[in-house]
Amino acid sequence: RVSAVSGADMVDPERIESWFNLADLCMRDAPEWKLNAAQAEASLSHLSMSWGILMKFDMRNIWIPEAPEDPADLLTRPEVRGRNYHIAPSASKVTLLEVLAPGDALVEHQPLSAWLVRLLAKVLFGNSDSEGPFPSTPRSHWNIARHQLRRDYPLPGDCTYGEFHAETNQECILVCRKEGAGLSTGACNRFRVVIAFPVPIGSNLPGAWAAPFYPMMLDLVRQAACDFLNRPGLPALTKIDMQAYVVLSLRNYNRGAPLVPHKGGAGKDVITISSGQESGFSSWTRFRSQSQQFRFAQYMQVFMEKLGHSLKTYETLDGRVLVPYQCVVSRQEWEKLRN
Repeated sequence: RVSAVSGADMVDPERIESWFNLADLCMRDAPEWKLNAAQAEASLSHLSMSWGILMKFDMRNIWIPEAPEDPADLLTRPEVRGRNYHIAPSASKVTLLEVLAPGDALVEHQPLSAWLVRLLAKVLFGNSDSEGPFPSTPRSHWNIARHQLRRDYPLPGDCTYGEFHAETNQECILVCRKEGAGLSTGACNRFRVVIAFPVPIGSNLPGAWAAPFYPMMLDLVRQAACDFLNRPGLPALTKIDMQAYVVLSLRNYNRGAPLVPHKGGAGKDVITISSGQESGFSSWTRFRSQSQQFRFAQYMQVFMEKLGHSLKTYETLDGRVLVPYQCVVSRQEWEKLRN
């Protein structure tokens, strides 16, 4: 197994960003998409790219009766999924290695998808080394992967989940969007789900002989998506996910940088606060940022270290960069420190 640190280095951030940039294109019914097969509520199409072929499974009206109120919360963060796999097992087992940020984690990924899906994917798309949505590697095989979730992306209310594997160049994205107006009962619980993945350059899509297999593949993939989004335990996992983090905010610092405890001797930069003598924190000094701009995440880490505690802070939440006076922390860690 590859260590978590080397696994992070193997997954190029530009590679990840380029895939998330494709999410909007995947949700558009643009004429450049070439249709391979279509059914009443599912289609398979492809788009020629400079690096190969982009494949897209597009499934409509997937009913999710216990969908969260905010459709952007439909998919759970990878770290929550990895820590609590036993609560809502899925077709691919995910074990958490390291949290890089809320919604961004290194995991060990074990494929467990049905053999027929893997066989058809190998025949139709030729990706025999696939570690994406239809892996053909043995079920005993584990792979280091970086999983990311972005909420309200590419549009408000959407959620996009990406898998990027360290040992191979295989990747895929899953985009979920609540279906719009025009539907009858249960419209708020019906979703469009798109799965996009690459076919490597040099690979050719199969000819006319493959046409009878496409409807079978569409049925299997749509059923797999329905099962994944309606699997037992998912509402409980979503509830855990919604409580996983808390956003801290600094109200103002108009009189200069905020203070941190000072344990050294007196000096011109040391400020004495008499009310802190009983607690042992009567000497304070201005916080000096590691960057040109003040970052509350840096301040909170230094502040807690001065108090003798460790607190991991983050500046992004589900792919969104916070403003400088905010940071995200684990709710469990924060409640422990507060108590």
